[in-house]
Amino acid sequence: MPRTTKHRSRTTVRQPGQHLRDESEAIFAWWSFLIGFTGAMVWASLWGWGKIVLGYSFGLRDLMWMTGGSLCILLYGIFFGKASFRSLRNILIGMEGEITVGAMLEDLRKHDYIIMHDIPIVSSTGITSKGISGLMERSSVVANIDHIAIGPAGVFAFETKMRSKPKDKAMPAKITADANGRLLVAGFPQEPDPRSQAKQIAKELGRIIKHRTDMHLEPRPVVVFPDWWVEETINPKGANEGAWVLNPSRVFAWITTETRIAANRDTALDPSEIKRIAAALTDHIHANSN
Repeated sequence: MPRTTKHRSRTTVRQPGQHLRDESEAIFAWWSFLIGFTGAMVWASLWGWGKIVLGYSFGLRDLMWMTGGSLCILLYGIFFGKASFRSLRNILIGMEGEITVGAMLEDLRKHDYIIMHDIPIVSSTGITSKGISGLMERSSVVANIDHIAIGPAGVFAFETKMRSKPKDKAMPAKITADANGRLLVAGFPQEPDPRSQAKQIAKELGRIIKHRTDMHLEPRPVVVFPDWWVEETINPKGANEGAWVLNPSRVFAWITTETRIAANRDTALDPSEIKRIAAALTDHIHANSN
């Protein structure tokens, strides 16, 4: 039996890149603690040695322990700082991309689409490859769907990919595919292929919707590369044939085209179905957000 979607007076609104924002805040919080604690330890050690230099008695053994601890913490801080700086840089770049894509998707609202951001995918205690019968509230989040668009043409799951453009101007700053269909970024194959990740995320989204609404849908996976030129001929033309790869500025045109096709085929979702799916996903966010 599908889970009944209950009306909630409170709405959980997640912003584009929210999980990345949460990660960056956690890093900043740890930095603040580490800097403050290290500063206190170093100051105490210097104060103790100053006492000895000035002829005051001070527990030398305790001072040695304090000095050693200060050095260990300082070395750890340097090591952690270098590693976390790289991680933080990647997080901020990813967050910038998700915010950019989220803003561009807002144009779809005037075509009766509902836009949602940062939808959690839960661990094996919830969605699994074997099915969804074991879905539990407050399961641990193992991934996030960057953006979802729900509208007349169906459900679209977006995966944002930020890539640095090549410094060598002779290299093609575009997204293409080789003869074997492998995705190429500036001429280099992507391993793993982002389309595979997007397909898996879309599949998990379909399972969540099926569990909560009993509606069988196949969300369209979409990989977006902000600031990159994308050769759109690499994309499948038929419905549900595979993942799209697009520049975010082209998403509106592709989805509105799909909307017209769905209307002509009489396969478009009606407003009540769109709202039902959105309400079910809102419940899912409530159940799996910290």
